[in-house]
Amino acid sequence: MCLGGHTGHEGCRRHHPWPTGAVHFAGEAVAAVIARTAYEAADAASAVDVDYQDLPVVLDMNTAVTEGADLVHPDLGTNVSAVWAFDSARRAPVATSTRPSRPPKC
Repeated sequence: MCLGGHTGHEGCRRHHPWPTGAVHFAGEAVAAVIARTAYEAADAASAVDVDYQDLPVVLDMNTAVTEGADLVHPDLGTNVSAVWAFDSARRAPVATSTRPSRPPKC
């Protein structure tokens, strides 16, 4: 069973609490510090040393799912995490789109 309860998708993978070997997105946690005081935590955090190497970047979801796009998780062979089929969409009285849209600017 995949994360979220989905079954039967070849892209299912085990999800680790920390990255193993590579960080896959900006902001992904890479270390944790446990200490008795804030000062000890600050000292321990300053000792964390991570060697980052740039990876190819895809900034657009439509580009990410095209053939030959750089992969976030190369071991999966695809950037598609799930495919949803809605039978009711065929009978919908309004047009639908699978293209993601951006939220309106405030």
